[in-house]
Amino acid sequence: MCLATSDTSKMFQLFITGFTVWFEPKNGSEKIGIQYPLRTGEESGMMPTRKWQGGERPDFKVRLDHFKSSQTEFRIVNTDNFPLTSYNLKNDVGISIDVGYQMGLSVYEMKIPLKSSLVGDHILNLSPGNEFSLGFESGEFKMGDFDRQDGSGFGMGGNMPGGGMEGRGDRMPPGGMGRQRPGFEKIDFEVSVKLAESK
Repeated sequence: MCLATSDTSKMFQLFITGFTVWFEPKNGSEKIGIQYPLRTGEESGMMPTRKWQGGERPDFKVRLDHFKSSQTEFRIVNTDNFPLTSYNLKNDVGISIDVGYQMGLSVYEMKIPLKSSLVGDHILNLSPGNEFSLGFESGEFKMGDFDRQDGSGFGMGGNMPGGGMEGRGDRMPPGGMGRQRPGFEKIDFEVSVKLAESK
């Protein structure tokens, strides 16, 4: 799964409020969510609170790497957002998550096995040809999210480039990560997916 956007403020929104990718198989398996990044302040390693040297805001990639350095794990949650377990980004369950910046786009990527025993009886059991709903949801902004004096420079102002976050070739639907007032609109949408049949 790959999401990309030219609006860098949306990527920082994920690091501030947290981001959950929901999987709801239509074969009777339970709905589960994978949370990454975690909401700022909830991650195991708190984000550094130092000022940038000289008070100058570094470029986007440097700031993104700064955020990523404090995000070393992801969570598996149920529909109540209750944490079932957590894993290091470097794990042996076959789940790979990364965010980056390339060719002028902020990119969010996730890879998971079709059949993955994530925690105990909580199993994401998908086979070729199966259908499922794939949801994307950010957290809510809270008072004080923009008042921290850590010098991180989220860049959430209205002068950021436009362009909605897109999947592989498909523009995100209205109400998703499109061109909205940065920093205030919650991200919440879902798409239906059918896995390719095995040959």
